[in-house]
Amino acid sequence: MSLITSLGITTNWVMWIEALIGLVFVLARYYTRKFVIHSVGWDDYWIIISLVLFFLFCAFTTASSFSGLGALRKDLDPAAYSMAMKWELIGQSICIFAIPTSKSSVALFLLRIVVNKWHQYILWFCIVSTVIAGCTSAIGIFFQCVPVQKIWDPTVEGYCKLKFIYMGLFTASWSSLMDFVLALLPWHVVWSLNMKRKEKYTVAIGLSLGVFAGACGIIRTILLQSLNAEEYIHDTVPMVLWSSTELLVTIICASVIVLRPLYVKIRRRSKADSSDDPHSFPLPDYPSKRKSKHLKRLSSVEPETKIYQGVGMTNTTSSANKHNDPTNTSEESILRELREDDFRFGTKQGIRRTDAVTVTFEAKNGDKFIACEARREGHD
Repeated sequence: MSLITSLGITTNWVMWIEALIGLVFVLARYYTRKFVIHSVGWDDYWIIISLVLFFLFCAFTTASSFSGLGALRKDLDPAAYSMAMKWELIGQSICIFAIPTSKSSVALFLLRIVVNKWHQYILWFCIVSTVIAGCTSAIGIFFQCVPVQKIWDPTVEGYCKLKFIYMGLFTASWSSLMDFVLALLPWHVVWSLNMKRKEKYTVAIGLSLGVFAGACGIIRTILLQSLNAEEYIHDTVPMVLWSSTELLVTIICASVIVLRPLYVKIRRRSKADSSDDPHSFPLPDYPSKRKSKHLKRLSSVEPETKIYQGVGMTNTTSSANKHNDPTNTSEESILRELREDDFRFGTKQGIRRTDAVTVTFEAKNGDKFIACEARREGHD
């Protein structure tokens, strides 16, 4: 018999909607990495693991809701109450696993773009410490009492030797702290690069969205006081919802930073579709015979732009070529180019630019055309 309450129904709706939103972002992220920029990495696999754990968290919380999650003790028989608490605890342990994996995905992403050894050490420290704290806390849930059944069923003979609330508070606080560390580190990395101030702000803000996950983590930490509540399956519902929200926000923040190439691709395609509108008519151009003769010859020479893309990679594009758009980059690829330039040229100056300018002019000796090409290489 279903014992679902109105609070349980609300919890299910909120969590499953959040899980589906997370699925959309992860799919978009993987599509971008796999088919747009062709650069799938460990950070993508970790965020996928986080999403799978997110769905498991939702599934066990749903099972708890069908046993009475959100109800008071007086409204349930002891067996149903114990079952609801059991499923909720299993779901919480899965969530505690999922949160460190999602934050580790952010750190692994940053490891792909940082150069300084100390930055790499900091990121690895964030990954290792968060995973250890999360795993210890997730496993510690089931070591509170002996036998383990006594955790959710007080009628079982045994004893409890561990106050899980202290471990939970430490893990949640540490996780929130790591969010802010991962959000502040990109500012230190980006600000030392030779980029325009506006570009620095754009890249740094894009890499620092984890502050929102940190804010959710602070709220969740405050709500962990409900772990000592007498009405456990009722009073812990807000904490469960904020755990789900923190996980979603972390997944979104980890995915948004790599979706820019997909956005550029979609925008370019929409512009191409609008240009093919049968109801639009281009204005005709009727140059004189002399001008058309010169224009025909000039059209055979196209201006070239050479875009440096890292070690041993230079794209040459003409003004008519719209497919090699340098804006089709994410913060990751921008900073990766800077890292490769530093490695190749042994400098900290950042972006290396190569310009190719083709100048065509008409000489005075008849109809002869002469093409001159000038190049400039150097660091900006």
